[in-house]
Amino acid sequence: MNQEGRKKWYGVVIFVILWYVLNTILYVLEFSQRISLPPYFLLIISVVIFVLVIPYMYYLHKKYPELTQKELRKDKKLWGLTWIFVLLVFLDMILARIPT
Repeated sequence: MNQEGRKKWYGVVIFVILWYVLNTILYVLEFSQRISLPPYFLLIISVVIFVLVIPYMYYLHKKYPELTQKELRKDKKLWGLTWIFVLLVFLDMILARIPT
């Protein structure tokens, strides 16, 4: 597998995971009333991140066509990072259901 392409895919996944962890921490701090953020601040930042990450993923897919989804799924580290992201999404859904 192309090492440069794999590193870039790792970078995208790790960036999204770190952003999601930061987003969850800010949500918990705001929930516990330790910080106060402007309305829709996290939503606006999340939309900006989404708008930047999706085209970059498309760019990586076009630049490294030899890295098919089948080959990326065989990569255990990338697969593990993807599952960490899924677990963070579930954690965020649980936190969102806690009444304020």
